[in-house]
Amino acid sequence: MTWNLILLAFIALTCQGASVVRVPFIGCKSDGQTGPVDAPHEGDKVVEIDAAMAQELAFYRAASRTSGRFTVARVIARVFPGYKAFVRSVIEEGISPASEYPFGPYPNDKLTYHGGRVVEFRASPHSEGLGTVGRLRASDDPIDGAAVLQGPTPDLLLLTIRLPSNLNDLTSVIIHQVEREGARPR
Repeated sequence: MTWNLILLAFIALTCQGASVVRVPFIGCKSDGQTGPVDAPHEGDKVVEIDAAMAQELAFYRAASRTSGRFTVARVIARVFPGYKAFVRSVIEEGISPASEYPFGPYPNDKLTYHGGRVVEFRASPHSEGLGTVGRLRASDDPIDGAAVLQGPTPDLLLLTIRLPSNLNDLTSVIIHQVEREGARPR
């Protein structure tokens, strides 16, 4: 499995008129279960956002090669019913019990599907959900994000985001950019 960790950093205070601008790409070295991975090299990213805000924006990405099939299977079980066969194959390995792969969405998540391989989500405050699958923990604020299946394996691109309230307008910009990037053939 390939996990692509996407971190978008937005440091801005207001959202005004949007335009198409280029923002710098910053590749990050990573280290996972299969050892160190060099930083990816990509060109600047094209984003629709206020030009002044873009001066404070950067697109960060670290690519790691892991055996993350267990986390991928847990997410698929929750939100991608068309890929149950993959989940069942992971369960059949016998490494972890079937109870770790409950089918169906988290009760307090709001899901918006864009085809069978992309889902946007909002995990409610103080609730376990897709937003808490990664490093973010439940708090007084919701967690937004997107899960995108890529390739035939399938691989998973999972974005979880929680911004300060004065930056909440940027959440949809970040999510849509990740969906565009994730849906492209690799």
